Amino acid sequence: MKNFVSVNRVILRIGLVAFILLLVIAVTAWSREARMADSDGDGYMEAEVFYGPDGVVKSLIDFDHDGRRETVVNYKNGYRDNAIQDNDGDGRTDRWVSYYFTGVAWKIADDLNRDGAPDYWSYLKNGVIYKWEQDRNRDGKPDLRTTYDPEGQTRVLIQQTSDNDWDGVFETSSGITSARRQAALPHSLAEALLR
Repeated sequence: MKNFVSVNRVILRIGLVAFILLLVIAVTAWSREARMADSDGDGYMEAEVFYGPDGVVKSLIDFDHDGRRETVVNYKNGYRDNAIQDNDGDGRTDRWVSYYFTGVAWKIADDLNRDGAPDYWSYLKNGVIYKWEQDRNRDGKPDLRTTYDPEGQTRVLIQQTSDNDWDGVFETSSGITSARRQAALPHSLAEALLR
């Protein structure tokens, strides 16, 4: 009889461990499912959010409500890490965004000539573009650079340099010029990536 009771206890313990294991698997599977979300408060569920054990891992966003997810935001440690975007709806990526470890954008690369590679880079500080670079000869390297003072309501051009002989060295430089009105960020960036 004593052996029968100890066998029942072992079976009961195995059953309890199996139940707990199944419960953990079910909770983990549920947490990795995608959930739809209204990311801009317009009542339309435009974001499909994927979760992992540490929180959000990816968001697929359809801001123009055409049924295609043109923006993909990847997360690391609960913060935005990088994003890609198809702004013109051709199915190819034409914007790449890099984020600081805190989830704030610091670099945006755009493919303006639609060749599949970045040719225009914007660098941000506190959400304001303070430097941009452009690849004019399509070699994948910047050859025109403009730097602004990112403080205040107006942007003051600090320096503009260029590499006109395409050797990788910026030869020409101009100093501070007159203040310009602060340029607005591209609408899709403001809508989709700096939230």
